Amino acid sequence: METSKWMDELSESDLGFIRSMILHSGSLKALAGEYGVSYPTVRSRLDKIIEKIQVAESTSFDEFSQKIFAMAIEGRITRDAAKRIIELHHMQPGGNYGQH
Repeated sequence: METSKWMDELSESDLGFIRSMILHSGSLKALAGEYGVSYPTVRSRLDKIIEKIQVAESTSFDEFSQKIFAMAIEGRITRDAAKRIIELHHMQPGGNYGQH
């Protein structure tokens, strides 16, 4: 399995989180203690990382769409805005209309 594609989409903070999770044998409770946050906060962070990886590995999204979806997952833009941006991109000549 090639890891560079999905790893390239993760921030240094995400990679640090994954490292800590591994060092805590996957215990989200222990990870919450390390970060000083609640279990649901850690679970939410993990869910976002999982979603980033799924989008990065998806073959149904072009590279532009993957980047926009990643921005939505990170909370930098809304999901509705991401969908609209991708729709507009696909309407442009050379925008890979129909691939999403």
